Amino acid sequence: MLAFDDFLKESVKSLAKLYNTQFAFIGRLHADKKNVTTLAVCAGNQIVDNFTYSLEGTPCKDVLDLKVELIPDNASELYAEDEMLVQMGIQSYFGHPMIAEETMMGLVSVMDVGPLVIEEWAEPILELFSNRLAVEIERFEVTQELEQRKKDLELKVADRTEEIEKQANIIKEKNNALEEANAEMKSFCYSVSHDLRAPLRGISGFSEVILEDYEDKLDELGKEYLHRIKDTTVNMSELIDGMLQLSRVSHQEPVIEEINLSVMAEEVLVSLAGIDKSRTVDITISPDLSCQADRGLVVILLQNILGNAWKYTANENDAKIIVSQEFIDGKKVFLIKDNGAGFDMKFAGKLFEPFKRLHGEAEFTGSGIGLATAKSVVQKHSGDIWAESKVNEGSTFYFTL
Repeated sequence: MLAFDDFLKESVKSLAKLYNTQFAFIGRLHADKKNVTTLAVCAGNQIVDNFTYSLEGTPCKDVLDLKVELIPDNASELYAEDEMLVQMGIQSYFGHPMIAEETMMGLVSVMDVGPLVIEEWAEPILELFSNRLAVEIERFEVTQELEQRKKDLELKVADRTEEIEKQANIIKEKNNALEEANAEMKSFCYSVSHDLRAPLRGISGFSEVILEDYEDKLDELGKEYLHRIKDTTVNMSELIDGMLQLSRVSHQEPVIEEINLSVMAEEVLVSLAGIDKSRTVDITISPDLSCQADRGLVVILLQNILGNAWKYTANENDAKIIVSQEFIDGKKVFLIKDNGAGFDMKFAGKLFEPFKRLHGEAEFTGSGIGLATAKSVVQKHSGDIWAESKVNEGSTFYFTL
């Protein structure tokens, strides 16, 4: 099968031979409808270079205005403005438009320097020839456009694939770096814990020895200082435990299952009551509070929030803690409410930040890490946590899981 260019060249040579003319060409109309570029040109039975020309003042313009132009003689005199026609000395011209499905594609023309004798078959044959060429040219251009689009799409896909692979490699590298950093952080936390606990135990132990062996040699102020040292070592140990717990929560991937929050809250509060047997707290827990969450992480969450509620109601004669749920904006929200010391809401922004405490050590002891750990647990479950409070009127903590 001949290539498309060869097909056009053979067609134009056949035209010149069929009409016994010196010249023949196939012209493709530009989008501006003002110019034509030849697709194949035959001159003296030879294929010559293609060219572009303006339609203004040429017989080709009449052809494209849907007029079959037949000039058997004196063509250059009739179209004196057509410089190329005049220079070539063309006397006869015969052209027909190429139309494919009502779309003007261009024209087919034969010309000669002498008169042209046209027989009855000439026009229908040229029309048939033009229509066939119009269909073939349109098919070729559509095919070329589709192939170009395919190539462009393949290039885009290749570029996109390369970009995705680059991004995947970047993400992989970042994940590897993150895993290494997490491993280093975990190792660092345990190392710090071990390195800090040993001297703390030593300080606490020596303080106890001094109190036992030299009690009679110390005045009341000296004894108070030693007790403060012991209390500080206890607080420091709790701080280390809190930091380790926060670190573990931050790096732990949740294992989701159906859990009964009511039962877990009761277990945590029973444990708190067992540690502080001197207190009586009115506890209300709504039954069958359920959610999809990680059991171990939710225990840590409840220990911290309920632990706060227990601690900050210590000075209340009728201490109350309520565990319940509400639906806010269509979402299930769990509530832990107390009637304890409360806090000023203007400081609420610091509430879940590590080491940011809203009460002094003299009022209530603590490490300042518990609520930061609670927030980390909630975030692990793509949830949210917030609080509402008034000073001396208690607090309500809300969280979703």
